[in-house]
Order: sequence, then C-alpha cells, then structure tokens
Amino acid sequence: MLFFFHGENFKDKNKKLKEVLAALRDKKKEALYSHFDYLDISKNKLVELLQTVGLIEQKNIILLSNIFKNPEAREFFLENLELFEKSDNAFLLTEDTLDKRIVKKIDKYSFKTYEFLKNKENFNIFLLSDYLQKKDKKNL
Repeated sequence: MLFFFHGENFKDKNKKLKEVLAALRDKKKEALYSHFDYLDISKNKLVELLQTVGLIEQKNIILLSNIFKNPEAREFFLENLELFEKSDNAFLLTEDTLDKRIVKKIDKYSFKTYEFLKNKENFNIFLLSDYLQKKDKKNL
C-alpha cells in the first residue's frame, strides 16, 4: 500500500502526514514503524523493505522522505511502483517537488495521493537566486 504526499506547502503536508501516520498506527498497534530519507536509503534497502515482514504484526509502516534526491533509490522506486502498491507494508512517500509526469505515474499506483501546493502569496526572495542559478526560466 502506497500513500503519496507531495508539494511545497510543508506545514499542511506535515500536518496531513502526521494524521495519516497516526491513523495507521492506531489501526495496527503492533506494526513496526521505520523512517528513511535520501541519506540512508539505497536500492538494496528498498528491496529489503519490500520483503520485510514483522514478527507479531505482518504489516510494517515505512515513511520514505525525499528519497528521490538519491538517484539510485529514485530509479528503483519508479521501476517497481507495482511492487510498492501490492506490498503488505504501508509505504508513505513524501516528496517536495517533482515533475508532473512522475507525479502522474506515482498517482496511478498509490492508494491515496495528497497534493499540497504552495501559496502564491508567500514570496521567498531566496528562491529567486536558486532559480537563477539553476537557469529555471519557468519558475524565475
């Protein structure tokens, strides 16, 4: 089972993530909870997480935060979306910004997708320099 959270509105995204995580943990009190981000995830770890089964409770809850910053994990995840969808474990994937094509692809396999768009009112002057450095004309 795959839950997908994406967008740049971090406050609302984290609030909803905590709600869904709490609901899952209430539902399966004995389930093992794990959290991984792009620094401590790899292709081998993702394979292990797909096959892991708990001792008491058969399902695990696994939070994957911004793993697409790791190219190896990103490639493996996108190639094996069907395995994550059919897994007995509950995977919660949270990403900041992604291509619309990737969002659409993940959305097709996710149990539930949550999108959190950034409010247009909040202008961040520091993002301007980031977009300039990346030569991102669309966002600039």
